[in-house]
Amino acid sequence: GWQVTLLEKNAGPGGRARVFEAQGFTFDMGPSWYWMPDVFEQYFAKFGKTVADYYELVRLDPSYQGGMHQIVRGMVAVAEELGVKIEYSQEVQEIVVENGRATGVRTASGFWPADAVVAGADYHHIEQQVLASEYRHYSPEYWDSRTMAPSSLLFYLGVSRKLANLQH
Repeated sequence: GWQVTLLEKNAGPGGRARVFEAQGFTFDMGPSWYWMPDVFEQYFAKFGKTVADYYELVRLDPSYQGGMHQIVRGMVAVAEELGVKIEYSQEVQEIVVENGRATGVRTASGFWPADAVVAGADYHHIEQQVLASEYRHYSPEYWDSRTMAPSSLLFYLGVSRKLANLQH
């Protein structure tokens, strides 16, 4: 029964599970394994839906036909069917807290009032960039001492012909 507005900093849905499209090719930029399909089935079932209502992943080696972004498109479709308003290119700059309670968020386009605020960005980013210092649980020194994740260099190559002797 809540009116829900989702603010997404990127121009499209998915966050880390977004896609990159160029010159007729589409690349999944995030997850490449479909582990625990029962979690997705349970998610859609909560709304009286099934995974098959929104996507079909056909196992290839090493990925899936249609791409993992189908899951994101399915989740967006369910949200919109339920009346969720999704606003893209709206990076949250501040969670506004009054009297110890979040009352909304601020983006470059203004203040978005809310009865409840749920943040889906990295905890480090929310705590160190979006929350006022008096609401932070960890110091900048704590975060500086953490190794957040290994980095990697990825190349997205689109090839418009079959390659002989390709192992995957």
